[in-house]
Amino acid sequence: MRIASMTALVAGALVMAGSAQAASITSFAQGWVNSAGNGNGASSGNNTFTGNEFSDRYNSWAAFALPAGTISSATLTLKPSPYQVFTPHIIEIHAVTTSFADLASSSSGIAGYTDLGDGALFASVSLLSTQVTFSLSAAAISAINASAGGNFIIGFTNVTLNGVPSGPTDDFGIYPGGNLADGTVLNFGTVPEPASWAMLIGGFGLTGAAMRRRRNRAIAA
Repeated sequence: MRIASMTALVAGALVMAGSAQAASITSFAQGWVNSAGNGNGASSGNNTFTGNEFSDRYNSWAAFALPAGTISSATLTLKPSPYQVFTPHIIEIHAVTTSFADLASSSSGIAGYTDLGDGALFASVSLLSTQVTFSLSAAAISAINASAGGNFIIGFTNVTLNGVPSGPTDDFGIYPGGNLADGTVLNFGTVPEPASWAMLIGGFGLTGAAMRRRRNRAIAA
């Protein structure tokens, strides 16, 4: 009976540890900044056009409100929407140092546009119209942990279109998170709380001790 109850304790700790490991956060604001330094502000469901339009290039971004705590892994889920393109485009995800206030007020200028596409590389993914979930780099995990309890911003740049001239009649690209939709979701695995690990380790120890006593009694008999 005692071993059964201890086994239940261990199982409960495993469930607690597992349940603490999964979390998802949808971006609370997003937008774009073009190569002329103009932006479209910040709002939930904002346009995240990433491509070329009328000789300008557009990079975009998404912001997340992070909870406190430490994560051990991270993935990003995107629900892209193409605009006048019919083949997948390579989109890179980068670290962003421009402040949310500057992006929201459309005052980041050309430096903000550049920043969205040249920070530390978090991932590179092929997008068209199918939802995708992919892993973020160790640099992204470090940046998320450094921003825990605050805002975390990622930038998107269209590598496919960056490699071709942008002409006055060009008007095509990708909306990484969908057009006028909250389609950018950050998923991460958290480090289990110390209490869960303590319960788990303690449960294993008690179960092992009980099994040893039971074995010793059997030998003595």
